[in-house]
Amino acid sequence: MTLLSLPPEIVDKVCELLCSHCQTEPLSHFPHKQALVTPCPDQIWEHDAEGAKALVNLSETCQALNALTLPHLYHRVRPDKDILDTLTFRIYSPDHRHEVFKFARSLSLTDTLTRRYINGQRLDAEEQSFSFDAMLNMMPNIQLLHLSFYFIHYERNLLESTRLESLRYLHIEGPELDLATGEPHNLQYANLFQQAPKIDTLVIRVYDLSWSSRSMGLGNVKCLKIVNTCVNQRDLDFLVGSCPQLEQFVFIVRGKTLTRREIDRGYVTLQTLPQALSLRQGTLRYLEVYCRYRGPPYGVALAAQNTIVSSLKDLINLETFILGGQYFPFKVGKGRKPPKYCLVDLLPPSIHSVTIESKDQNLYEPMCALAEAVRSGSFTKLKEVRQYNFDMKRAFRLARYEALDNDTFRESEELGRRNNFDEEKIFFHDMLLELSRGCNVSFCVHEEKLFVRDPLA
Repeated sequence: MTLLSLPPEIVDKVCELLCSHCQTEPLSHFPHKQALVTPCPDQIWEHDAEGAKALVNLSETCQALNALTLPHLYHRVRPDKDILDTLTFRIYSPDHRHEVFKFARSLSLTDTLTRRYINGQRLDAEEQSFSFDAMLNMMPNIQLLHLSFYFIHYERNLLESTRLESLRYLHIEGPELDLATGEPHNLQYANLFQQAPKIDTLVIRVYDLSWSSRSMGLGNVKCLKIVNTCVNQRDLDFLVGSCPQLEQFVFIVRGKTLTRREIDRGYVTLQTLPQALSLRQGTLRYLEVYCRYRGPPYGVALAAQNTIVSSLKDLINLETFILGGQYFPFKVGKGRKPPKYCLVDLLPPSIHSVTIESKDQNLYEPMCALAEAVRSGSFTKLKEVRQYNFDMKRAFRLARYEALDNDTFRESEELGRRNNFDEEKIFFHDMLLELSRGCNVSFCVHEEKLFVRDPLA
């Protein structure tokens, strides 16, 4: 019993060190204001199995310790196979203390948890649905919910008495295609959306998404994140149209293959994405795009053509734009140079911050053109322009080869004429500093990556 008399600050420290919910709670509020980009969507659901075992073992040592750790133990419920033997999760047990689950704040449901067999008896679809409903009904205070259903397909309906008023973050993962029809999955979560009216962050990660124009209940969603998901223009219009308060949109494609068939079916690419987002031009403030396709050699040109963002001018209230994943985010001209006015033509007047990841394209001249536009009275709210993952040594070497007979490089203050790379680098940063001083906008170039979790790098 001595443990219960510990000072509150020590008890809080125990919670901080042992409770995975307390460690990951800040991830529910993203994009981080302090971070350059949003975290990987998997990061929020990474589970420390050893930590969970240790916490369970500690809680079993004595009744006092169990009383202390019980709320924190059930902050996070996830049936990983390596802790099932230690952490008992008997939702069908009549003597189970259901009040325990009221402490749960983060819940991850997968096919292994939505059990298809109980005591050797196969559950029908209605009974399986009941287990889904029952678990959510027992956990009315969850704030983060992760749903992964890959083999069982039916509409998710909650009991009328279930109200998830505390739910803020919803992450949905689904199968690649409907196994019976081979068609995209229509996410049927309308009932869940309606009974969780305060969801402000929605993450969707399925292979091929179909969305109903009748979907309701997303009126409070402010952040929408589409990850490795093929969606056609019409369905994205429906989805964006269902979120009248949308402020932040994140579109991530990693390692998917882009084929002519997908283009012909009207799947959204960076060429067509701004058109769909223009439906929320009055509210959208933040746009983050990471697009890195993978495919056979014959598809390289097709992928490159469709990973160039079209104009964002229609997004009249956009403040932050982040673009990554491409070596050549803009059309390639002579010497792999981007068009001089590509940034001026891309950005809306409302823009505050621009961050672009490009390994092979030197954006100095587009930055100069943008600075000139600022001095002329355009882009009055612009504060910073940053380039990441830029291979300076390679770029300077190419510049040196062309500087001998190419007058356009003399516009860059004879960039590429120094023999020492360190001197060249210092000279380049001095040029950016001078450019920044001339228009009161911060221009900078970095060699480190912006998106560190890139499986293709």
